[in-house]
Amino acid sequence: GPSAAQRTQYRVDAASRRSDRPGMYELTFERLCELLAKDHGGYTLWIGAGAAKALCSRAPTWGDLVQAMLAKSGEPAPPDWERRTFARKLEWLSSNLGHAAFRRELRQAIVVPMAKETLNRDVITAQAIIGLRAGSIVSFNIEMASSMPFAAARGGSFIARPYLKSQGRGYSIGLEGSAGMLCTPVYFPHGLLDVYGKCVMTQSEYHEHKASLAFKTAIA
Repeated sequence: GPSAAQRTQYRVDAASRRSDRPGMYELTFERLCELLAKDHGGYTLWIGAGAAKALCSRAPTWGDLVQAMLAKSGEPAPPDWERRTFARKLEWLSSNLGHAAFRRELRQAIVVPMAKETLNRDVITAQAIIGLRAGSIVSFNIEMASSMPFAAARGGSFIARPYLKSQGRGYSIGLEGSAGMLCTPVYFPHGLLDVYGKCVMTQSEYHEHKASLAFKTAIA
């Protein structure tokens, strides 16, 4: 049968189709929390760059990151630049900057602000409320800080499962105490640059890791 996350999505989609109820993107934060709180089967949260941007004003969007790296490369963009996927753009940037410099730029732009800047406390509270009943979390970010408010609401510990080539199902680490089986699992299919110094970002890395983003880690 459908997973808890699918059941939740079916209910939200059904609600959005009714003329007397708002669509998912029209719900107030309070109403969204009310709907999620009533979902006793649990749900899976999928989070991305928006979660980091809400926490830290210096966290870049992917578009901002690519444009900043393009400027640093000192090279004109290829003619088909706007038609390229982010993975292909990042592949080109990695080739032009050099792989080591490319990784340093990623860390400086994405990891450092989340580690050094003061995060928005109101957003931390709001994200914790959303994550309180989550059965699991899938983060497409490559740093850990943007997932912590969602995951830590139930006691301050969670299990991070980043995708590593040598660890097909991820690797568990406990934070802020002993991480047991009841802790919220957080899956990082792109990897964790801040913890392991590795992540899947460019076109060639997608191919090397079978282009699946290791979704098996998110459903295992």
